[in-house]
Amino acid sequence: MHGFKNGVSYVSNLCEISDVIAVEEHWLSDNKLNLVSTVHPDFVRYGVSSMNRLLQTKIYADRPFGGVGLLWRRQLSSRIKVLGANVAACCLAVQFNISKDKSILITLVYLPCFTTSSD
Repeated sequence: MHGFKNGVSYVSNLCEISDVIAVEEHWLSDNKLNLVSTVHPDFVRYGVSSMNRLLQTKIYADRPFGGVGLLWRRQLSSRIKVLGANVAACCLAVQFNISKDKSILITLVYLPCFTTSSD
């Protein structure tokens, strides 16, 4: 998304043609993750913020970063199960039950690149 405000219209358009949408780089803190739920009225979400660690330690500089989330059509909620989320590592695992005996594991991970190189 390169920030929620930058990507919200693109995600809203995806909601018109998709049932499940993965997002990364929403740059939202935990107390603002509810904004993802406002993208489309037919969708619900689960998300993880990368900002929580910085806000808890009160160390913050530069711009916000990271974050992952999953949006799915509301009528699919009975088929979606959040298996786990790790705020420290900024990852999320969700099981999507396609049928009685088939499911898909969806894993989202924010992997920032820390380097001093300009390449």
